[in-house]
Amino acid sequence: MNAPNHARSRLGRRGVGAVLTLALIAGYLTVAADSRADSKATTDLIRGPIGPTGCVQCHEQELAAWQATHHFQSKKVLFSKPGKAVLKKMGLRGLPHKQALCQTCHVTLFSDGGATKPKTKWGVSCESCHSPSKEWIEVHGKLTPHKTVEEEPAAHRAHRLAAAAEKGMILPSDIFRLASNCFGCHTVPQEKLVNTGGHSAGSAEFELLGWSQGEVRHRFMRNNGNKEAPPARRRILYVVGQMADLGGSLSALALATEDGAFSKAMIVRITKAKAALGKIAAALGEGAPASAVKELAALVAADSLKHGNAEVLGKAAAAVRAKGEAFAAAYQDKDVLGAVDGLLPTERRGKPFTK
Repeated sequence: MNAPNHARSRLGRRGVGAVLTLALIAGYLTVAADSRADSKATTDLIRGPIGPTGCVQCHEQELAAWQATHHFQSKKVLFSKPGKAVLKKMGLRGLPHKQALCQTCHVTLFSDGGATKPKTKWGVSCESCHSPSKEWIEVHGKLTPHKTVEEEPAAHRAHRLAAAAEKGMILPSDIFRLASNCFGCHTVPQEKLVNTGGHSAGSAEFELLGWSQGEVRHRFMRNNGNKEAPPARRRILYVVGQMADLGGSLSALALATEDGAFSKAMIVRITKAKAALGKIAAALGEGAPASAVKELAALVAADSLKHGNAEVLGKAAAAVRAKGEAFAAAYQDKDVLGAVDGLLPTERRGKPFTK
């Protein structure tokens, strides 16, 4: 496939290479290879951040940002002393990046030239978060008749991105779905990996707003210089982030079969997310947004938070997802969440990339 038609003009002007951290870690879309047939079918769709058909053709500054992140290093973590210790406790032999259990959250898998076995070449990368790109990459990059994104009219851009979304791309505007990818790994939804392998039960301090505006930030399009998201965007990221945390943690707890480190950690996460949503609803006061947050926070009772309760927790998680997606769609373009400003975290996870 040839490079999208605007790539050369931007590459020549911006120099130094790079692709994105469009990410946050993304376990549900980074292919796990549990089933070789399913894995092969999915990995065939991965183009990768670097190469003749990769994201770097148009997103060189994003690549530079990505290379400065922990996501870029996520494959190497598997070879660290703690990583090897987890492997040993799990009774797994061989290279860690060859283990399906590790691949889920630490690498990007792809097929090379029709290879029957997926290969690993990168850590968590662009398609981990935005989905395998083969089906949507051409329409995503089709600027014709315009030469650069700066020249592209807003209506053309909206149509182009909508077409890419129809083909499977997860856009930054799809906040809840994108956030759920993050929690797909940052909750480590693998009971045995935690209880037996000693792996941490997710990133206890993970919070969508603070982390997305830190080292993984890659807001370079239309020459905005990777500035922090504007206030309205920060508010919706915070609120939807708590919703996605609740949904992801409920889904993880639904997998728990025993009273161990895994189930205990998920119950703590759920309790914290519910408390945060309660504060958000109180700050918002009256009105539709506050009512929607209250309703979502009340979807699961405290006495349901226990292992071996898969059906109840699974239904609650599905309801949270549906209502979280609806909330994000309804309010991300409306500046109606200003009352939560006092709740927003000020700490950022790492330093954002600058030229």
